[in-house]
Amino acid sequence: MDISPKITNKSILLVDDSISIRHTIKASLRAQGFSHFLEASDGEKALKTTKLKRVDLIVCDWMMPNMSGLELFSALKNEEKSKNIPFILLTGNDQKENVTEAVKAGIKHYVVKPFNPYKLFEKIVELLQQQLDEKKEEDSSK
Repeated sequence: MDISPKITNKSILLVDDSISIRHTIKASLRAQGFSHFLEASDGEKALKTTKLKRVDLIVCDWMMPNMSGLELFSALKNEEKSKNIPFILLTGNDQKENVTEAVKAGIKHYVVKPFNPYKLFEKIVELLQQQLDEKKEEDSSK
């Protein structure tokens, strides 16, 4: 898959209390041409990161200490700077009630662990492309 540098230059925040999961995702995305990553081991650190740095997309685990992925998502939606950042929730639990809880909270994109790294990559590219297309439409309507 040939991807525009406009997409591969985007900044991706990886949020997971497992350093090995963060490294696996980063290595997989790096192999596909991505190079700008930020990392956080829990939701609180991720929230601070979004306030200090430019973040174009978030890949976040659901179950973490201090602040869960769902709590982080809710906090981000209440902040002007971060409310439109595309968000992918990683979950080790695909039980219907958990998925329903995430959807009710506003989560549109989730991936069940263990996941196929290429499928995650495709989802990331899709969301970043949508973001670029929306920005292009905004700019052309001004």
